[in-house]
Order: sequence, then C-alpha cells, then structure tokens
Amino acid sequence: MATKGSYPYPGSSEDYTPYGTAQVPSKVLGLSTGVKEQFGTLCATCLTPAAVFGVVSAATMFPLRYYEPGWAWLLVVLCAMTVLHHGVLVAILLQARCSQGPSTLLLSWYLRTFSTQKRGSAWYVLIFVTLAAAFSFGLMYGLTIYQRLSFPRGEAEQLMSYSDVDPRTWSGEQLLDAGTVTFIPGTRLDINRSMGFHYVDMYCVAPVAAGNTTPGSFDIWAVGLNCCPGNAGGFACGASKSPNARSGMRQVNTNQNFYYYLAVQQAEATFGIKAEHPTFFSWTEDVQKDLDEMQQETVKCYFIGLFAFLSMQFFVVIIAWVVFSAISI
Repeated sequence: MATKGSYPYPGSSEDYTPYGTAQVPSKVLGLSTGVKEQFGTLCATCLTPAAVFGVVSAATMFPLRYYEPGWAWLLVVLCAMTVLHHGVLVAILLQARCSQGPSTLLLSWYLRTFSTQKRGSAWYVLIFVTLAAAFSFGLMYGLTIYQRLSFPRGEAEQLMSYSDVDPRTWSGEQLLDAGTVTFIPGTRLDINRSMGFHYVDMYCVAPVAAGNTTPGSFDIWAVGLNCCPGNAGGFACGASKSPNARSGMRQVNTNQNFYYYLAVQQAEATFGIKAEHPTFFSWTEDVQKDLDEMQQETVKCYFIGLFAFLSMQFFVVIIAWVVFSAISI
C-alpha cells in the first residue's frame, strides 16, 4: 500500500515515487540489457535511417517527381517529420538527464505515447544523427540523379517528337518544343566544323548537316560533355561514330546550354558560318532505346545508393554497439 506523500504508478504495486515527480525508466537512460531489446535496438538503428534514405531518394529521383511532384514532396515531408520526431525525443532525453523537473514528466509521457522500444539514450541520439544524415544524403543523391536522368527523360517524353526533319530547311525556331527528332536519311554530323569550349569541363558541339550544300544557318547542333579535344575534327560524343545514327534527344540542362552556345559562337568565328537560332541535341541511333536505358540507369543508381548507405549504416551501428557496450552508456 502506498504511504502518505507517495504515489504509485498505475498498474504497479511496487514502484513508488514522491507525489509531483515522474520516474524515468532506467532502461531509457541506460543501455538495455535484454537480448531481445538489444536486437530490436540494433535493427531499428540500422534499418530506420536506411528506410528514410530509400524513401527520400526514391521520391526525388524517380519519374514520380516529374509527373506527380505533390505526392513526391509529401513523402519527403513525412520523412522530415520522422527525423523531427526523433530530434524532439533526443532533446527531451538530454534535458531529462540534467534535471528531474517538468522535462522528466514530459519525457515519461512522450515515451509512453510515442515510443515502443526502451532503448538507451545514446541509441536515441545515434538514431537521430543517422536519420538526419540519411535524409540529407538521400535528398542530395535523389536530386542529383533526377537532374541527370529522370528530368531529361521526362522532358523528352513530354515535348514534341518530330520526324523526317531536314537540317537544311528547318530552323531552330521550328524545333523549340522538340523533345526528340528523327532526321531524313543521309543526315550526318559535320565533324570538320565541330568545336569545343572549355570551362572546367569541355563543352563539345558539332553541326547537323545533310547533303553537300551549306545552309544559310546551322541551327541544329549535336552536343556532348568532355568528348572532344576542343578543336575541329575531334567530336566523338554520343553515337557520332555510328553511320546509322540520325536521331537527337533534346539537351535540357540550361546551365550546360549556356556553354554550348559559347562553343557555337567559337565555331561561327572559326569557320565563318552562322547559327541564328541554335538548338542542342544529343546524337543517337535509337531515341526510345536511350530513354529505356535512362530509366534502367535510374533504378540501378537507386539500388547502388541504397546498398551503399545500408552498408555504411550497418558498420556505424556495429561500431556504436561495441563502444556503448564497452563504456556502459
């Protein structure tokens, strides 16, 4: 029976604490000793950040972000709330170690309400830190792959597709909304008028030509990054070596387009040609095959990133388990 001035926890016949204070479970502020609890802690610390990395990178990397951006960013926000949840818990835990006042009461309520695992406080801190890292790395990795693969693929599919385009008669203004282009038979790259502009990377351009006549304006250009020496005759980008290539996929990276335009200006000055409305395409044999390969490459990059993060997280958890056990945190 409880004595005067004491208050038993509901459902307990043994644990008592002075009225107006709350008892924080010792397992919360120390390392759990049960085998099942330790195994659950290790699994949660390893898999929860990996899950956040996987969801965030997938939401920002795959075509879902292009076609349904609202749903993609909702997933990112939910993962951010997961990180915030653990951050709040860590803040309460750290303050509870320094005082036995209102923060401890709040801690007891928070743990009973939101936490099912009685982990050590050090493990909560580790989970929070690795969750924050998972969210940050997943976001950066997903955005990088999206800009390199998913966004160009989405633009190519959503913009117009033109066939039987004659580079001698079509102007760049006519292809402003082109995502993919198939040229007339006999179309080739004029490698002798290719040029490169160097600024950190080498931005390579070559005019698309047909027949032996010189058009009034070379408006259609094949482009590539770091695939030419910079002078005439060295363009080796995309399918430039294939005699069957006569298709192009729109270059949509606006930052790169600025330097491609400077390369075209160099070609104009060097060869005495005009390019009134230059448009830029990657040179390819089969546009649809390239689009499918971009999708496959996106999936490959996703699983490589997920495996790399999971491996790193597993290594961190094992090291933490050894260290925490040795110093009995």
